[in-house]
Amino acid sequence: MKTRGFLVVIIALAFLSRVIAIGEPAFYYDEASHALRTGLILEGNSTWQIMAHYPPLSLWINAISALLLGINEFSLRLVAAIFGTLTVILVFFLAKRWYTTKEAILASTLIAILPLHVIFSRFAFVDVVATFFIVFAIYLVEQKKHFVLSGIVFGMAFLTKYSTLLLWLLYWAYIFSHKLFEDKKSKGYYKEKLSSFVLTNLASFTVVILSTGFKFVNLFYLAYGVVYSAIIQTVSGYDTPLFLLIALFDSLSPLLYACTLLSFIYLLAFDRERRSTKLLLFLNLSFLVIAVLQARTSLRHLVIITPFLVIVLARFLTLVLQSKKIKRSLAFAVFALIISSAAAWTFYEVSVDMDYTVWREVGIFLDTYPDVAVYSIYPNFPLSIRLPNSTDISYYTNKKTYSKPDPLEFKEGDLIVMANFSEKNFYTYQEPMKNNLLFYRIKAIEPYPIIANFVENNGKLIKIFYCEEKPCLFVYELGYIDNETKESLAQEEWSLFPIEKKQEFFEMSCDRLKKFHLDKITSILPPNLSNQINEKCSKVKNV
Repeated sequence: MKTRGFLVVIIALAFLSRVIAIGEPAFYYDEASHALRTGLILEGNSTWQIMAHYPPLSLWINAISALLLGINEFSLRLVAAIFGTLTVILVFFLAKRWYTTKEAILASTLIAILPLHVIFSRFAFVDVVATFFIVFAIYLVEQKKHFVLSGIVFGMAFLTKYSTLLLWLLYWAYIFSHKLFEDKKSKGYYKEKLSSFVLTNLASFTVVILSTGFKFVNLFYLAYGVVYSAIIQTVSGYDTPLFLLIALFDSLSPLLYACTLLSFIYLLAFDRERRSTKLLLFLNLSFLVIAVLQARTSLRHLVIITPFLVIVLARFLTLVLQSKKIKRSLAFAVFALIISSAAAWTFYEVSVDMDYTVWREVGIFLDTYPDVAVYSIYPNFPLSIRLPNSTDISYYTNKKTYSKPDPLEFKEGDLIVMANFSEKNFYTYQEPMKNNLLFYRIKAIEPYPIIANFVENNGKLIKIFYCEEKPCLFVYELGYIDNETKESLAQEEWSLFPIEKKQEFFEMSCDRLKKFHLDKITSILPPNLSNQINEKCSKVKNV
């Protein structure tokens, strides 16, 4: 009864920390994309075609909330808040299965107030939803039953975010390998595990294939998305490979960061014989090493490992604080300090994001301006979202917007939205927390520097917007531009990620498609998709 009371308090704390004032900040880029795409599927459009190289389940879930509450910041973020809270409950039961009620209470408390998990549970990114499904799938396997249900749940995780496959494979890699290092091998162990592996993943495969409706075009999007996720988003980083390890200092809070480092060392030294500890250390350390090698550039890529990280922390703190050498009063004081410092750090990070409202102000201003085209100098501004069919739509304004400048289409009177990219800001790095790191200076960027310089020198500055009382966004009105100047400006190419790596990806893809008769494949795809493929492949030397 006492444990149930603790759990109810923890759940309430988790939900309130994730839901209070979630509608206040404006959308980040990915959130605006999800909002607009959710609206399109509610209008009857194909989810697979709208999502292109991203899986569709998150939009289907968003659509339920949107039907009930409309499409807005609160309704889309409520989904993440609910799944984030449900993950807290899952962590309790998973930790209890691996250890004791003490670790379960402590682990669920830690994730309830963990800055990284709380912050991303307050925004409409898919990572928190994907984390819930992958943790649930592993929990079901650990029960040594419900293998079909586990497979169904992992299929849902995969359809939320393809990269959940990495953690799933790491889990099964440990299951099959850890007996190799034991003196006494169980003869029936591998037969049993192989059977559960096949049953579980057959169920996952069935769920994924059923989600495509057995349509070739959807299967194509599925295959393309998995390849895209595995290659482009893991080789096109622009931060140092150690970025994520440095950023953990902020995303965990300083004291929890120190405790995490100590927990790995302590458990390796004193608790490594326990099966659950070995599994947790393997999952956490392997995932972090791979994330570093991939040079991941977003803090949200670490959300998926947080449930397992807090269980490691809980085990470490339980072993240390229940030691006979430590007085009970001192143990309680240390525990209270750790929890309160993490909660305070979370509160600070939440308060920082409350100031992120500038895009609403931009939208209101643009709607009062004459009917002209609006171009973003930076493709990741949430002002305009580019769909797979190369059309641009906006959540914050009714004006015709474009997600990047197109000099050949510039007309006198058109507007260009610019920014001061020399400062840390919300509008450049389109996710929370990354703009406010203590020990890492994010690399400055200069999107389309030639076009930006031309606009600043030849356009008319008509509006300045402020972020945290500092000028952050600038709207310029274009004057007359002759055709020769337009053609010259149109020669500029820019990408947030290395252009040559994207080019290598498209060359490889087109080369493979050519071997499988590109013309036959594109002939059975929708016209807009086949045209895009033919256009991209016509530009690379291998086709």
